[in-house]
Amino acid sequence: MIFPVSQGSLNQNRGTHPRIQDRWDLTLEAIRRFYEGGTSPLATTMDRFAGFFALFGSFDGYVKHFHLGDFVDESGAVRFLLPFDNFE
Repeated sequence: MIFPVSQGSLNQNRGTHPRIQDRWDLTLEAIRRFYEGGTSPLATTMDRFAGFFALFGSFDGYVKHFHLGDFVDESGAVRFLLPFDNFE
């Protein structure tokens, strides 16, 4: 997986944020919410890289580009690897 690189990068923040703890499924949920205009623990970081995410047009475009179909169901919802508590 690639993310834009800079000080305070998305990869660094997702790995160290206590509500994400480097979990890929929670990172993907944060990305999905970004595309839908929602909020997540990574929202501020993702807003800084909005241009990167715009390259894919939509969450579906992001999932297709990076071949992440196994991590979403047929409706486009993230398949969580462990129980999800809404980032609590």
